[in-house]
Amino acid sequence: MPSLNGSVVLVTGANGGIGTHFVHDALARGAAKVYATARSPRAWDDERIVPLPLDVTDGASIAAAVAAAADVTVLVNNAGAIPPSASLLDVTEADIRANMETNFFGPVLLARAFAPVLAAKKGSILIDVHSVASWYAFGGAYSASKAALWSATNSLRIEFAPMGVHVTGVHMG
Repeated sequence: MPSLNGSVVLVTGANGGIGTHFVHDALARGAAKVYATARSPRAWDDERIVPLPLDVTDGASIAAAVAAAADVTVLVNNAGAIPPSASLLDVTEADIRANMETNFFGPVLLARAFAPVLAAKKGSILIDVHSVASWYAFGGAYSASKAALWSATNSLRIEFAPMGVHVTGVHMG
């Protein structure tokens, strides 16, 4: 099982909620540095935490994050969004697409962008945050986007295995 001792962690959606816990827990478990990313990153009171702007729905922002954080050994795809309605029939097409951009395309494109960085460091880790909503389709577009990410995580696990990158999915709920 991989360890966080001395690791360099990048957490997406780090400004609040679960993301903030990932940042603090990574440090408590031995991470040397944590990139705390958000569209508008906040200040932190620990010099080991590096605020980094990142919009997971923007390719240029993803590329800038890879360039700024080329020492990452653990990528935590945590950023997520919930549409205004749980109904696939009632939510707008724009809201469905925005949800998929954040919850599916963002993490997949981040994994692709960080693949060379992770593969270059023995024992690197990719963590995708799913939801129990991916098992139980009570959340409409949200459930669908998290189920899609779950499936992509399984594919990424197979593709990253020969590179020595450990891939796991976390079903929160």
